[in-house]
Amino acid sequence: MKTNSPLGFRMPHSPLNQNDSIAATKAFKLDTENYMKRKFRGNNPKLGPITPEENLAEAKSEQSEKYYNIEEKRLKLIPTDDGEVQDESFKSKLKKWQLSPLNQNGEVYNMTPNATKAESKAVRDKFDATYMKGRGKVNETEPHADSEWENATYQLINEGTISESNNEAYPEIQARVERNRGNR
Repeated sequence: MKTNSPLGFRMPHSPLNQNDSIAATKAFKLDTENYMKRKFRGNNPKLGPITPEENLAEAKSEQSEKYYNIEEKRLKLIPTDDGEVQDESFKSKLKKWQLSPLNQNGEVYNMTPNATKAESKAVRDKFDATYMKGRGKVNETEPHADSEWENATYQLINEGTISESNNEAYPEIQARVERNRGNR
């Protein structure tokens, strides 16, 4: 069996071999970034200026009509009938990560569903130890994937309040976590 792996073999359950979900996330992120760069409605100066909030709203609206096509490695429109109603049978066959994360209603999904909780925790811990060194102490009480913290981060990014999760955004994310807890 021939593989594309530099090792000469594949580890089918490794998150490294499940990169379609990562490519889908990047494609939707790039699509959103392209909307956010627009200065005019419809990219036409004659139609007048557009605000970042309007850009984000339009990106959400448009992305609800798209999915990530695994074979073609790009975003495509979800098939519709003559009345522009999406084909629910087609949509039901898609994996959740093939749909826009902007339209997930704040729900965080697991991009490596075949991994056990222990494997996921080991990957998160390794990430924290490797990439979060400069941020200060990383311990068991700090948030990880599928947490209130990640949910708050996604909310703030989708609202355009922050552009990424970094030291400057830390107080805003912490405040949103507390606000979300109060809304339960």
